[in-house]
Amino acid sequence: MYKLVPTPDSVFVVAARPLNTAVLTTLPKSPLVLALEICRHTASQVNAAKLSAASSGYADENLAKYLRNFTSTHTALLGWAGFQAFQLKRVPANVRQSALLVELSYQGGDSHRKYVILSCSPSLLHTSCPAHTSATPSSDDTHRRENRCRHNGGIGTLVVVIQCRSVSQVMPVEVDPPSKIIWDTWEDWATVLSHFVDSGRTDFKPISTTSRGVYYG
Repeated sequence: MYKLVPTPDSVFVVAARPLNTAVLTTLPKSPLVLALEICRHTASQVNAAKLSAASSGYADENLAKYLRNFTSTHTALLGWAGFQAFQLKRVPANVRQSALLVELSYQGGDSHRKYVILSCSPSLLHTSCPAHTSATPSSDDTHRRENRCRHNGGIGTLVVVIQCRSVSQVMPVEVDPPSKIIWDTWEDWATVLSHFVDSGRTDFKPISTTSRGVYYG
């Protein structure tokens, strides 16, 4: 009913200096282009990030690996949070106007409790940044996902940006028509997201209340 994309082997991960809303709000309106622009922006700073990591004695490469595992583990939770944050049931057009920014703090510890959430919020996008023409290795795959989603009647691809220290990861999510998604609306989605991440829980299932009862998943 709700296609969460990408699979773990196709998530974009790059080591770089931290992103911020000032960077994101200058990116193109389309989430499809947003993902590519973030990758280009961060890739241009990889060398600087490695120097910073070396001077601090912390390996960004390890953090990138942990962040990739985090995204894979919490794919359903992050996709649900993006759907709620953008209020896509009421305003489907938000899928092309916003990116969900999730900032994490690395805590170490066991595999499911390495992070706690510092902040999470939707950020509006604008069109003041000119489109780049240079290709990226992921461009064909990203276009394919967007086209597939719309061809199947979906509303497009929303973007979740996960950041920890100097590593940022972009997670595109294909979204079916809101009329086909029966999840309950949760105004406190950020609290739910923080609860599952901070406590290391990996059993999240969206709740749907229907005339036939309550469903999980």
